[in-house]
Amino acid sequence: MPKPIRIMRREIKERLKGKAGQQKMDEIENLLEEIPWDVGDYRILKSELKNELDQMRHLKSVIKSSRAKYQLKKESPQMIIAGATKAGKSYLLNQLTNAGAKN
Repeated sequence: MPKPIRIMRREIKERLKGKAGQQKMDEIENLLEEIPWDVGDYRILKSELKNELDQMRHLKSVIKSSRAKYQLKKESPQMIIAGATKAGKSYLLNQLTNAGAKN
């Protein structure tokens, strides 16, 4: 006999508690396999879990693509010159690069 839906929801909540990212996605996939019934409230529950998993996958792909877009190229090193006012930062930059930075 199947468990009541409210007990299933409580168990799912406990199993997902404290999990994030790939670990949570794996747990949702396991839960979807473990719920054998696909009727009534169980169908709704499985649909909710599938939607959450799809949203997590979409978010993961968006994050991955945005990181790839904004990665610095290895050929373009960057540096910072920091110091007090009138310490000679522009002078140093001008001497090193011949760039003509404003004082």
